[in-house]
Amino acid sequence: MACTFINPESLGAPRGYANGVLTDAGGRLLFVAGQIAWDETQRVVSSIFVEQFDRALSNVIAVVTAAGGRPDLSVSSELRVKLDPWIESTEQLAPLIDPNLHSCGTVRPHGHRELAHPEARFYMVGAKSYGRAPNFLLATGHEQVRSVVAALAGDFVAADDVQLELPETGVCSTQFDEASAGCCSNEPAEAIAVKTSSCGASICGTAPVKTPDPIQATSATKSSCCGGAPLKREDACCVADEIAKDAGAAGCASKQRIGA
Repeated sequence: MACTFINPESLGAPRGYANGVLTDAGGRLLFVAGQIAWDETQRVVSSIFVEQFDRALSNVIAVVTAAGGRPDLSVSSELRVKLDPWIESTEQLAPLIDPNLHSCGTVRPHGHRELAHPEARFYMVGAKSYGRAPNFLLATGHEQVRSVVAALAGDFVAADDVQLELPETGVCSTQFDEASAGCCSNEPAEAIAVKTSSCGASICGTAPVKTPDPIQATSATKSSCCGGAPLKREDACCVADEIAKDAGAAGCASKQRIGA
């Protein structure tokens, strides 16, 4: 039995092992060594799980390609899928994750119903389910998988019981000093609604806004991001966003646009 060692240059030179072994036993049989998330310099590319997974999978594909194979993704063309034209997630999920309206911590809980496609029992979960939206969190993916698995098992009571508690701490914010960032600070919602100098023009309201309901200002804890989750409006990502939209503004996250 002849064996050929497969070691793509993109994985660096192996020491004491082979990335793949191609044999002629019963045809062409390829054995792929376990791959990790490193590059051609054999350094791990990231500390983020999703990026590590993507690189490790790319390394597996590199070995298969070097052996003469090609990944076959044609199965997706045989499935009935329906995607939002802008975000490229399912149409039901798109408004819940729209980065023009939501950060990582303000995405509402969702499960198998929002992830379903016209193709029966076909779902996309994890970062792939978010399409072009960058605000995915691993905790969200865990709950997606739990809900979808329950649905596939026929337990729709458990599948519909979606529970997701995300941190309202501006985890997607590029403002590292959140204590003075304004839009995701430790101030009550009413103070945030009238503060524009730190967030930028029109981000947390274009003018001082009086809280429609006094409970909104008093119930927001100082540990909440932008006053916490919205109390009334479904199209708002937080209390500050809710106040701004009630006053006629675009909202507190209006400066981020897809493709801008």
